[in-house]
Amino acid sequence: MCGRFALDVTGEEIAAAFGIESGSALDWTPRWNIAPTTCSPVIRGFEGKWRLDSLRWGLVPSWCDDASIGSRMINARSETVQTTSSYQGPFARTRCLVPIRGFYEWRRDVAGKAHPVAILPDDGGLVTLAGLWTRNERIAEGGTLETFTILTTAAGPNLESVHDRMPVILPAVDRDRWMDERMTESGGPESEELRAMLTRASDCGLGTRRVSMRVNSSKHDGPSLLEPVDAPLDESPGLFG
Repeated sequence: MCGRFALDVTGEEIAAAFGIESGSALDWTPRWNIAPTTCSPVIRGFEGKWRLDSLRWGLVPSWCDDASIGSRMINARSETVQTTSSYQGPFARTRCLVPIRGFYEWRRDVAGKAHPVAILPDDGGLVTLAGLWTRNERIAEGGTLETFTILTTAAGPNLESVHDRMPVILPAVDRDRWMDERMTESGGPESEELRAMLTRASDCGLGTRRVSMRVNSSKHDGPSLLEPVDAPLDESPGLFG
């Protein structure tokens, strides 16, 4: 799964990296401990142009009357996204990219204690996760609530010792097609192409480092959270935080 992540660049830097000129998240300031139900920049497509907007993490379906459901819908399994009612519509019509620096998982040591592990690209760049977003007009008085979820898949060989799931990381070659509004989940060739993007997601080029226990509390933030701690990553196979 993906339950916490870092995005340590400004909104203007994100926009420059992806050629974006507008959006509500251009004033984003770096954060290192983004937790569910808080807002984060998401890249969305409108009429062929990309926007960088701030959406709340944890999908609240358009038909739902209770915003608290979002805390249970921060991740969507890519294997069942086409058959789950809450995700079918967004998968067909409102896909997005979630830019991050890296994400955290928790691995248990031989004594059974869970330690946070930061998972970061080896090249030091940003990565984009496959996401879905939706708009709910039933909850927010006089406005709308826009939320997103992150798609997950089985972990690859680099990460399976940390957790059995990982977010779907979309390489640059897939971003344009993932965001193409003409791509629909209709059972045709476009549908097959979308599924292929999810199934070939890889953890190649990702590294792990044990980091401070301060990550455990979302109240803590700052660049020190990504710094490695001087301790071995001894784990007990099959035990995950």
